[in-house]
Amino acid sequence: MGQGTTAAVTLHRVDDTCRADVLGLRVTAGQDGFVTGVAAALEEAAAVPECVPRAVRDGAGRVVGFVMYALDRNEHAPWIYRILVDAAWQGRGFGRAAMEAAVAEIAAAWPLQPRVYLGVRPDNTGAVAFYGACGFRPNGRTIGGERVLWRSLPP
Repeated sequence: MGQGTTAAVTLHRVDDTCRADVLGLRVTAGQDGFVTGVAAALEEAAAVPECVPRAVRDGAGRVVGFVMYALDRNEHAPWIYRILVDAAWQGRGFGRAAMEAAVAEIAAAWPLQPRVYLGVRPDNTGAVAFYGACGFRPNGRTIGGERVLWRSLPP
């Protein structure tokens, strides 16, 4: 995938057909300290019914990433809690495509919500740059040491 192109992805419910593949996702060594593992995210989703975990599949059906979002109980707004692309598939446009697919799914699920939010540690410079390139910008808040970013949802 060249710069300026976007990979095609689809989001799928995490079920028995892809659970092992989703649990096998790994990020690069430099990202480990910033990314909560998929197993922990799936445990959170099992405990918090508002969480929506999704496997990210490429055009050939391979699981290349993971996204989890929710209508946050405390904020009363949609948040992207997790997004990751496996280390073997990074740099090919899957992260951007997964973000756009998640934003579209969130907008369809909650059509009256004007924005989606996420949190990022300020020292995670790669994620800060990625989220900025995806249209997220700071709202001036910090929660739990993470800078809160937002983006408008499509109508």
